[in-house]
Amino acid sequence: MAPFFKTAAAFCLVGLFGLQSVAANVTKYKYEVTHAGDDAYLTVKLARNGKISAKISAAEKDTETVTALEKKVKADGESPQATCDELLTADLKKFFHHTFTYTDKPDYRALVQEALNAGLAEFTQTYPADADKWTTMWTKEKAVSVMHLLGASSTKVGCVIAKCAKTSVVDTLTESDAETVKAVLFCKLSPAAKENEAAFSEEYFKEIIARKDKLNSMTEDDLKDPIQQLQQQQQQQQQEQQQQQQYHLYQTQPAETAAAAAETATAAAAAETATAATATPAATPPTTPAPAATVTAATAAATPPPPPPATPPPPPPPPATAAAAAPPPPPATAAAAAATAAAAAPPPPPAP
Repeated sequence: MAPFFKTAAAFCLVGLFGLQSVAANVTKYKYEVTHAGDDAYLTVKLARNGKISAKISAAEKDTETVTALEKKVKADGESPQATCDELLTADLKKFFHHTFTYTDKPDYRALVQEALNAGLAEFTQTYPADADKWTTMWTKEKAVSVMHLLGASSTKVGCVIAKCAKTSVVDTLTESDAETVKAVLFCKLSPAAKENEAAFSEEYFKEIIARKDKLNSMTEDDLKDPIQQLQQQQQQQQQEQQQQQQYHLYQTQPAETAAAAAETATAAAAAETATAATATPAATPPTTPAPAATVTAATAAATPPPPPPATPPPPPPPPATAAAAAPPPPPATAAAAAATAAAAAPPPPPAP
C-alpha cells in the first residue's frame, strides 16, 4: 500500500504544480495612457468645421481638459481585465473614442474619418425630427461617439491615446513588460453634448452628411467659410485676368504708336524746360552777357535781349532871326536865275 500512496501523492503534486503554472500564465490587459499629438487637435477642428458653411463653435486644445481625461482613463483602466474590450467601460464610452491597432505615429486624420463614417452611417441620412428620435440615437454607440465629437456648443478639447498592454496576473505590472496590441483614441470635448438632446442643427447635419472631402485632403485654410473663400478666389482670378489683358495689349502695341508716344513725351518735356527758362520776373535785372565768342546759339536763343538805351530829348530850336522871320521871296524866273548865277561866279583869272 505504501508505494500506492507514494504514487498518488506524486500525481497530486504534479497536478497542483500544473494548476499553478496555468494560473501564472493567465493573460490580463491594462491601459497605458499617453498624450495625443498636435495633429489630433487640428483633425478635430477639421472634422467639426472643415469645408462647412453652417459652422459650429471652434474647439481649442485645453490642458485642464487633457489632464482630466488622462486621470479618468487611467482610473478606469487601472484594474487588469481579460480583454481589451473590457477596459472600455461605459463611462469611457461617454467620450469620443475609436479603437485601432497601435502604431508609434497614428494617422489621426484616418482614425477620425473612420469614426465619422461609422457614426454618421447610424443616422441613415435622416436628421432626428423630434426628442424621441434623438433619444433613440443616443442608444447607438458609434453615433454617440460622433455626437460627442460634433457637439455644437463645445469649445475645449483634450485627447489621449490608451494603449492596451498585455501583462501577467502574477508578474509586477510594469510598462516595460507590457506588450501593446490595441489602442483607443479618446477625446473629451467641453461643454459636452447633452444626452438625449440634439447635438447639432439640421442645417449642419445636412452639410456634414453631404461633405465628400476627406480629412486627409483638408488643410487649416478649409476651416474658413467656403462661400467667402470662393468669393476671394473669384476676385483673385479677375485680378489675374486683368493683368494678363494689360500685358497682352502692351505686347501687341504697334512700334509706330510706341515711338509717337515717346516723341510726344519728349516734346512735352522740352516745352516745359523752355517755359521754365523764359519765365523770368520783370523786376530781375538782366545778367551780364558772356563774351560774344563763347555765346552759343542755344544760349543766345534762350537769353532775352537787353532793353534799348533811353533816347535823349531833342535840343531846343535856335531863336528865330529877322531874315528867317521875313517872308520868303517870290519865285524867280529862269532868266533871272541864270543872271544871278553868273553874277555870283568868280571872275576868270588874268591872261598870262
